[in-house]
Amino acid sequence: MTILIVDDSEIQIAVMTGLIETEFGESAVPFEDPVMALAWCRRNVPELVLVDYNMPRLTGNEFIRVFRATSGMLDIPVIMVTSETDPEIRRNAFRLGAAAFLSKPIVANEFISQLRSLLPAHSA
Repeated sequence: MTILIVDDSEIQIAVMTGLIETEFGESAVPFEDPVMALAWCRRNVPELVLVDYNMPRLTGNEFIRVFRATSGMLDIPVIMVTSETDPEIRRNAFRLGAAAFLSKPIVANEFISQLRSLLPAHSA
């Protein structure tokens, strides 16, 4: 299983990675730079993407737009995980192809539940 995490906060990456490792026994692929994450996606296909909204170089919505335009990424679930509360950001994320939206700070059981619902092989 390959879960891509794109967040410019080392702390948030550590929290999400820890939850994924504890719950699924898997490592995540973390990137603090969304442009580098997109370059990785040109050579690799994740099963799920977790992306922040506020990042340098690209917003989470810009990341989703470019990610969806990348060959083979149209059907990969994307979850936006952010502290942003602007409903327009949420609407745009869904319009661009986000499957879910989680608020920071991360609530562990909601985070795991959302991942389980989007990773059918691990929904047992």
